[in-house]
Amino acid sequence: MNRVPKRSSLLAETLSVLRDGIRMSRWVDRFPSERELAVQLQISRPTVRSALGILQREGRVRIAQGRRSQILERPKKLQPQVNPNLIALLSPVGLDQVQPSTLLRIDELRGHFHDVGVEFHVYIRPRCFTARPNRMLQSIVSEIRAGCWILIRTNRAVQEWFVANQVPCVISGMTYDGIQIPCIDTHQYAISRHAIGLFRSRGHTRIGFILQERCTAGDEAAIAGFTAPWRESQIETRRPLVMRHDGSLDQIRNTLESVAFRKYNPTALFVGDPMCCLAVVTHLQRKGKRIPEDIAVTCRSWDKFLDYVTPSIANYSRFETIMEHTVFRTALEVLRGESLSKRKKLLMPEFVPGESLG
Repeated sequence: MNRVPKRSSLLAETLSVLRDGIRMSRWVDRFPSERELAVQLQISRPTVRSALGILQREGRVRIAQGRRSQILERPKKLQPQVNPNLIALLSPVGLDQVQPSTLLRIDELRGHFHDVGVEFHVYIRPRCFTARPNRMLQSIVSEIRAGCWILIRTNRAVQEWFVANQVPCVISGMTYDGIQIPCIDTHQYAISRHAIGLFRSRGHTRIGFILQERCTAGDEAAIAGFTAPWRESQIETRRPLVMRHDGSLDQIRNTLESVAFRKYNPTALFVGDPMCCLAVVTHLQRKGKRIPEDIAVTCRSWDKFLDYVTPSIANYSRFETIMEHTVFRTALEVLRGESLSKRKKLLMPEFVPGESLG
């Protein structure tokens, strides 16, 4: 700030400059000495002394003999206005790492928002999805100032931050208990229970669940649905096996070769996502396992490439168009300021039978 007091109404102008300097953080904690202020503002020391005396009576500063004047008033944080015409999607992974169907859904969302004159941008920020994301989330939200955020693959810490800071958003996925944010997802608990019922109706008692370690509420619900029949059953059977991986092909293979997997020797597998399912099926066949004769397989969701796998894979079709339109409509409602804090939309997808189930 290069403003200096005008010679007319010198004391009033000096007070205005000093107040603005506090507000804009030109001076923080303490003013320079009277001599330095006089040089900076090109005025006399008596004028500086008079202005500081008035600021002290206003409660803005504290003057002590032989010390620089202490600033008591805190600078105001400038809150730039959000862009009411911008929706931002925040993801922990690059678009080259998501399923093809997810990539297609994001592209379709972009088209829908364009049709109604709303900007839509995707931001890849892995560091916003750590166990302590506060600083990074504050940085990007302050920088982008979107009217509404669409969040995917969120952990609890991310959801709690958006609630605590009252940042308008929509979760493409499930929310954790106690989190009041609009969310849209498939009914993960019900899907897992249904899959277990199909396996058990075919006589399977050693059933494994292989999924990627993402720490999302949807995965927690899926595991709860997967293990529920064993908790409720009075029949003595082998406990279910839940095994996680990091999404890489090497770790999926290592999971299938692990001591825990071989010791459990499952006769049926419930697989978390299509890309992992493709890796599981091809690796098992490479090892001489017949599907479904030796191991039955069902996938928790669907992607187009599963239609070209032999044997055909049993899966749960996500109705991608319905998911996409629901996220689109909900985000627009949030952008318009409508109150949707308790809206939770869980869709039950269609089960698609496949040869892999047997």
